[in-house]
Order: sequence, then structure tokens, then C-alpha cells
Amino acid sequence: MEKSDQEQLQEKTTTPDQMLIQGKVDRFKGMEFSPPKCHLMNVAVKHGFYFHHANAKGGYVLMCLWLDQTTHDKIPSYPDHYTGVGGAIINDKDEILMIQENRSAEPRPWKLPGGFMDPGETIKQSAEREVYEETGIKSEFVGLLGIRELLQFKYGATDLYIVCLMKMNEGQEINILDKREVHAAQWIPIREIISNEDGICKYKLFQNAYQFVSGINKLYLEYKQGEEEGISNAGSLSEYVRSQAMTYSEFEPKNTSSAKYSISEANTWKFYLPQAFKSETKL
Repeated sequence: MEKSDQEQLQEKTTTPDQMLIQGKVDRFKGMEFSPPKCHLMNVAVKHGFYFHHANAKGGYVLMCLWLDQTTHDKIPSYPDHYTGVGGAIINDKDEILMIQENRSAEPRPWKLPGGFMDPGETIKQSAEREVYEETGIKSEFVGLLGIRELLQFKYGATDLYIVCLMKMNEGQEINILDKREVHAAQWIPIREIISNEDGICKYKLFQNAYQFVSGINKLYLEYKQGEEEGISNAGSLSEYVRSQAMTYSEFEPKNTSSAKYSISEANTWKFYLPQAFKSETKL
């Protein structure tokens, strides 16, 4: 005998998997339900469930129900941030690697190689991948130069653009791998990007790139002034810029009696910190 929609819903919500989900959200006093069939969504709605999010890659729809009528719904909303990265590479000729995109109208503005992060990627992995795909240059993440935050981006979400300082082995040639997206890639002398006299860009820069490239130009001027005045600088311009960046380190917390929370030994936190903030201390 075929089961009714309501019986299927009740059976689904009492499976071990669903009970596990309920256990995880007990502290929120709510329930999560992923309908195995489309018509069960209507049944769930009748029981008070609402649509939380749909995941195309995962192939599911998640519905939620807040049970505690004495407090407001505390089930966390679905993530609503876009995160992109840009990679700043300075070679031993004091040139910075820039690209132009095919989608931009003429005259195409120059920008740092980069793009949206893929799910499951770290900032480090994303920056290294994007630079390689768009320029053919293999580089290594060094640290963060800054973050641009934009509210009300696509679908009302917030967009975070993270600019990373990268380093590369010299002698590599530009070889654009993603030619559908990238129109051109070029090493541009930092001294030529922005005029020292009037601060006007000699190259048309993409809006995202201007603040960061102009900041690198400022560090370039400081670096050159130090050379002229005989002040010792730490190596190359790239190393001088690195001294201003938030560098990368991994931190593996240990469970101790003093820890206020528990965390898996296999989990690793990734920090991007000024040098002065770094510590070898573990929880």
C-alpha cells in the first residue's frame, strides 16, 4: 500500500540521519528537512517549514522549522558573501603583473589577476590558482595587502575582495591559460602606473585595483627614496612590500583543561596577521 505524503514526511524526519541533524540543531530548538521528492515540499510548508536554501551542486533543497515559540528564529541564515582574490606579484625589475579581461569594453582597464574563490579553497590556494590560470605564472602566497568590502552586491549579498602579495621564481614567461576570460597580461613598471607629480594614473585601472596599486606605488617611492638617501632596505622592493603585509601562518589549537571549547586536532585555523601579532603559543 502506497504511503501518504504525510507518512513519508514523518518517516523522513525520524530516520537516523534526520535525528542526527535534529541533534545538531537542538541548541537552536529548530529542525532541518531536505525533501527527497518535490511534492513533499508542500507537505513540509503545511507543517510550518520554510525554504532555507537550495544547493545546485549538492542537488538538494533545505527547509527549516523553528520550534521554540518563546524566542525568535535563531537558525543561521545561509552564507551571503561572495569572496574574491587578487594576486599582486612584483618582479626583480620593480614591475607588477596586470591583466585585461575580455568582458571589459575598450579601452580595457588593467587589474590584478584574480577572481572568485572556489568552494573549499583557502585564500592561499585560490590566489595561487587564479594567478596561474590567468597568466601562466606559478607563484606562492606571501601575505595579505588588504581587503575591499562592497555591500549590496549581486542578489543583495556582500562582496569581499582580498588582495594577496605573491612571490614567484624569476625567469617565467607569461602564458595565458584562460583565454576566454583574459585578453592580455603584462608586466608594467610600477613607476609608470601612477605619475609621481600629479597622482594621475598613466594606465586605466580597474576600480578594484586602483587603491591597492596606488598603495604599492607609494611603497615603491618610499623604497626608492631610502635607496637614494643610503638607508638600508631589506632586499628587493617585493621584500619591502612584504614587510607591510599580513603574512600567513597556520595554527593548530590543542585541547587543554584551560581551553573554553573543544576542537578537533585535525582541524587547522588559518591566520593572516601582522608580524607583531604572531605567536607560537597554543591553547
